[in-house]
Amino acid sequence: MSRTFVWTAAIVVIASLPSLAPSILSAEESAASVADYVRGGEFSAAQSLAESLPQSEREDALAQVAQGQLASGDRVSASVTLKGITDPQSRRRAQQMSPARDPSNRTSAPGGAGLADFDSLIQLIQLTIQPDTWEQNGGPSAISPYPQGIMVEPDGMVSDVEHLDSQDADTQLNRLLESSGEEPAVFNESPRPNDWRRPASLRVVSLRRLRDEIASRQMLATPLGDSLMYFAGLSEISQIAILEDDVLVAGPVGGIQSRQGWWVDARTGQHPLRLDFFATAARSALTNEPFGCTIDPTPAGLASAQTVAADVQNDRVPISAAAAKIGTALGKQRVEVFGTDPRTTLAVLMVEADRHMKRIALGDAEMPAGVKNYLDFVDETIAVGGPSELLIRLWFTANPQTVQADADRRMFRLSGRPLRLSGQNERSIAQGRARVPDDPSTVAMVDEFNRQFEAIRSKYPIYGALESMYRIVAMAELVNRFGDDRSARGLLESIVDLEVSAAAHGFAPHPPTAVDSIVIMHTARVGCKRHHVLLASGG
Repeated sequence: MSRTFVWTAAIVVIASLPSLAPSILSAEESAASVADYVRGGEFSAAQSLAESLPQSEREDALAQVAQGQLASGDRVSASVTLKGITDPQSRRRAQQMSPARDPSNRTSAPGGAGLADFDSLIQLIQLTIQPDTWEQNGGPSAISPYPQGIMVEPDGMVSDVEHLDSQDADTQLNRLLESSGEEPAVFNESPRPNDWRRPASLRVVSLRRLRDEIASRQMLATPLGDSLMYFAGLSEISQIAILEDDVLVAGPVGGIQSRQGWWVDARTGQHPLRLDFFATAARSALTNEPFGCTIDPTPAGLASAQTVAADVQNDRVPISAAAAKIGTALGKQRVEVFGTDPRTTLAVLMVEADRHMKRIALGDAEMPAGVKNYLDFVDETIAVGGPSELLIRLWFTANPQTVQADADRRMFRLSGRPLRLSGQNERSIAQGRARVPDDPSTVAMVDEFNRQFEAIRSKYPIYGALESMYRIVAMAELVNRFGDDRSARGLLESIVDLEVSAAAHGFAPHPPTAVDSIVIMHTARVGCKRHHVLLASGG
């Protein structure tokens, strides 16, 4: 009986502390008492007292409690305490001792390199490729420092907001709120680990719930699992609701299937969003810093190739040996990843997608049936002259998604494909620079690629993965732009802090830094006359 009395009395005394503390202790004294309780291992008392503090001090105190629980090895209680902390800085302090934050377990620093330095390459191109045409020499052409690969600029991901009928917005919001609690098992790996793959007319992901589940699993040193890594199967974001304490992201799921080793939505052919991509997207949106990759010839390689090209034109090198000679002269081309760690899955995806795009453009890999590549368009235009001494820049960039929102800017609808292939003139025009002379074959090929994107994505799933990256950047940018309250942006900051890419799949041990050049010799005929077109690219 006495043992029962003592246990009951202890609970009563501890539970009464929150209501007594404000009337007895100042805020400073209460905060000091929380620290004393934590040092003494009395975490229940510390947490109860922390909950009684003013909002400005409460979360720092809870962070102390979570740190103490982590230090004692009680990761389960620490993960529960963490759910009550919304301030990103306090969450960072609370997680400093989790496995994901232990310096011995860290595999990289967050972020990545800045924009690549193109100055020396630009100078050499201006000296070797039709030098009289560049604007500093009195010509009409200009060249700007941008990647010929992948460019992701968060502020270009969403268009100006169109009006969404308020009644329609209220109906959609109510549906999201109702649906957000219907599938709590979607993030559970047991007993039905494949729930996230089944079809749903509307699946809703709570970013707050997502953040807390990631933090809990990292603290417990348990795997994140596929349902978290692939955003509960969402591949299409049709609706976003920004609430006072949460952000809801929703869309239909047609059923997730494995296709050529990739997860794909059976209805749309799109790829599920990835959590590690979201961490990079959120960082980019919050800092308004672009990320991407570029594959460029070295200045020495480009100079050597120009010498060989002159020898080919003057018949000092036979045309049959020209491609091999140019390839040897160019050598390997530089790979630069900027704005994110080059070892991440995201970085490797961007480089591989860039390389593959140039391969299919130049006929080194097959286009889908009925889709034309660059060489096909050269054949169509060869009668008016073949391409000569051109600097063809092909790169993926944002295709701004259409945004509709209600008057209160809390309910949003997104639509449209988030990426497109682009050419050099588009970038020059956007920057207010002089136009670089158009190559009709390049213009036609870029239009064909964008028009036939779904067919290309179906044949080569890597483009679907790239599309999902752009889609999740658009979502992060929308939340950052319109979630001007502390909670919405705080959720983005917390996702960044969790470093989910490192925790989930690690890093590529040998990220690509250089790739072989692609050199193609193409022969086009006009009547009895033959035109030899020599093309070189990175990848």
